[in-house]
Amino acid sequence: IGLDMLFGRRNALVSLVIVLGVLGAGAGFLYYSGGLAEAHVISLPLSISSPVMPSSVDVTISLRDTNLTLGSLPGESKQLASGTLEYYDRQGEPIHTLKIGDPNAELRLDEQNQHDFSFSNFANTAHQWDVRLNRVVPFTLLVNTGDANSTLDLTNLHLTRIDFHGGDGNLTLTVPQGAGEVTGQLDLGDGNINLV
Repeated sequence: IGLDMLFGRRNALVSLVIVLGVLGAGAGFLYYSGGLAEAHVISLPLSISSPVMPSSVDVTISLRDTNLTLGSLPGESKQLASGTLEYYDRQGEPIHTLKIGDPNAELRLDEQNQHDFSFSNFANTAHQWDVRLNRVVPFTLLVNTGDANSTLDLTNLHLTRIDFHGGDGNLTLTVPQGAGEVTGQLDLGDGNINLV
């Protein structure tokens, strides 16, 4: 009945040819896009330092369906940021850029869009970004995320502002007592916010 509505009354042979053509086109798309191949997770070490420690750093983290864990580096580390960024093999490496200004710096961590469709992406557990920031340098933090979960432990960080824009994933936020004034905005879709 559906084909009759789309194409008018035709004989069964013409309808069969149309159905087989649509199915063949779909199978060809999946084959050439790699949609039937298994997606593999790659772990990329993150290590960002600066020859001169900036007075403050504006940090922007942008990702889609990747779980995020953020915390502090141990002690008085000379690194600005360290950690591990996971991504799918056909997705491309995450992009990290550091722009040193006077006196502030800008640090960006961006997940590349995944153009290839794969059924295995639905079966795999969401991959993980584990990011540790310097605990001495003052930071502002902007996080744009999708439907994955985020755990932000601000206990030992010198944070002056946080802006979090999420989708349907959950956010666990640990804020230290006596941290002083921290401004910002938390904006989630249907996800839950757990303040610790």
